[in-house]
Amino acid sequence: MKYETIMNQITAGLTGDASRDIPYLLQEADKYKDHTLAQELLGSLGNMLYKLLPEDQKQAWDKVLTQERQGISAAMQEAQFQILQENYQAALELLEGLVTRIEESDLYTDYEAQGYFSFNNFLEDQLYRELYQPEQDVRHVTDDYADMYFVYGNLLLGLERTGDGEAALLKAARWNPVRSDIQYALGEVYKRRKQWQEFYDITVKGLERSYQIDSLTRGYRNLGYYYIEQEDFEMATALFFLSLGFEPDNEAAKAELGYIAQVTQGNIVAPTLERLTELFEQNHIQMGPNPRVVELAISIGNEASQEGAVDAAVYFYNIAYELTGNEQIKEQMDALAGTGLE
Repeated sequence: MKYETIMNQITAGLTGDASRDIPYLLQEADKYKDHTLAQELLGSLGNMLYKLLPEDQKQAWDKVLTQERQGISAAMQEAQFQILQENYQAALELLEGLVTRIEESDLYTDYEAQGYFSFNNFLEDQLYRELYQPEQDVRHVTDDYADMYFVYGNLLLGLERTGDGEAALLKAARWNPVRSDIQYALGEVYKRRKQWQEFYDITVKGLERSYQIDSLTRGYRNLGYYYIEQEDFEMATALFFLSLGFEPDNEAAKAELGYIAQVTQGNIVAPTLERLTELFEQNHIQMGPNPRVVELAISIGNEASQEGAVDAAVYFYNIAYELTGNEQIKEQMDALAGTGLE
């Protein structure tokens, strides 16, 4: 039986009298505690119960949840602060303790088994559905496990614990398969090992998932590095120049072009648009943002606009505009921002 069918049956039994509905919902929760959709059903029943609780009980429950979430958030913030201060051992101890505590919890095990994810926004959710076409329901966790493993994995890489870093980053990718920075961090693992095909493949995945300019340009720089290793300097040059087309002041891209000039002992000239297009087509590389990412951002923006959610609409339109520079998107975004619906 599907989730929607079960919930419709449950809600049909509500009377509107809290004194009767609370025991009823508790009974239903017990009934479905071993169901294959238990996590989702119990979450929904919990929300319904919460709304029926007296105000003093709501406050007590809020306090418990807040303490738990702040515990995770506080540990992450402190670990990142210690990393900024270059107190890497202190950060490592914090993150190891956090990861151990989370992984040993029953809730974490249930989330993994039932295919939960920790996406940052609705675009990532929709991009995951678009790229992976999942057959099972896509569900979300409240805490950002992907970021926890991402920070942990990068710290381990910084400490030259490459194998452990890779393991943590693979977990980060499990929780959020569409974060391009996670793909690029895994690329650093393969780069260190000189696993060039793996480095290439993971970078292409990162490009496919990029919805911010800095992510897109990082992907092109990574591929440029790959083609330098392959001694295909024309393709590498094209990639670095395309990167600069999106991010003109990027010093890393300029430095790589300087390196190519030194190695080839020649003048570096930007390829024509025709040659650039030809090179990218020949090598089957995405030129510019993934059209599906742009289309999704516009589609979500349109839906938010129709619902009167102006801030959300502007946010997603802005993603599409920054990736494409399309003035029609900007005009639509500016007009919407001036309506003052929210």
